[in-house]
Amino acid sequence: MANRALGAPQLPGPNLLISKKVAGSISSATESLIKSGGSEAADGIFRYAMMACGLCVLALVGVIFTINY
Repeated sequence: MANRALGAPQLPGPNLLISKKVAGSISSATESLIKSGGSEAADGIFRYAMMACGLCVLALVGVIFTINY
């Protein structure tokens, strides 16, 4: 496929897919993650942490604005 005049190596073409196996089964590791659940507490903590970070940024912008003007 490469241009031989430029000294490029001979590269193989695309490899054909021989088997038509579909990944339809769920492995045990994935299944255990799906069934674990209980992320409501972690989601709530994350939500409040992000809210606190956003409010800190707004407060910092307000402090910078009031100091400079």
